[in-house]
Amino acid sequence: KPSSTDFLKYLFLNEKNIDVTKNFLSSVMADVNLPKIKAVQIHSSQPFETKHNEIFNLNVLDAKGQNYHIEIMNESEDDCVKRSMFYWAKCFTSSEYDGKNFNAVMPTVSITLTEKKVFAGLNKFHWCFLPFDIQNRLVSLDSHQQIHIIELSKFVITKNDDYISYLKKGNYPITESLFSWMRFFKEGWRRDFIKTYGIANPYI
Repeated sequence: KPSSTDFLKYLFLNEKNIDVTKNFLSSVMADVNLPKIKAVQIHSSQPFETKHNEIFNLNVLDAKGQNYHIEIMNESEDDCVKRSMFYWAKCFTSSEYDGKNFNAVMPTVSITLTEKKVFAGLNKFHWCFLPFDIQNRLVSLDSHQQIHIIELSKFVITKNDDYISYLKKGNYPITESLFSWMRFFKEGWRRDFIKTYGIANPYI
């Protein structure tokens, strides 16, 4: 599967695929109106291994000049939300701290791809959680916590669906770039994928 841990490692931890990785991350960020990714630095070592999967980490720079840690994992266990939060915290606290200030501590973004329906009864499948005040969502604690959960099983397309027809059916609205990635994660294993679905995203 294109969404399997082994394939994601092959795709996103290859120096030759930096532009592909950057496009995927930018697609995820742009879908929730966050800055696009401008640069990516791959961590070849894997600091965290769960019982089931590996979590791999990248350093990125967005279009506004903000540096991030980004971790990506495929997690289909029932407690994938807790796993996402737990490994987000491990990645965040692995930042360098000189004992005097926290200037070197970078925001950490967690992206979890899962086949589970985490939020049942809702057709939305890309969730982004940030720390906001419960009564005034215009006030955020900081930009250091960002957890994305993408429910692959909720993305349902037919052979004839393109981006426009998908939206016209009243499906959860996403950007065209993320639509292309979701279609790839769902159908990219097909040998006739390009012939069947065409090339909407040149990186894919």
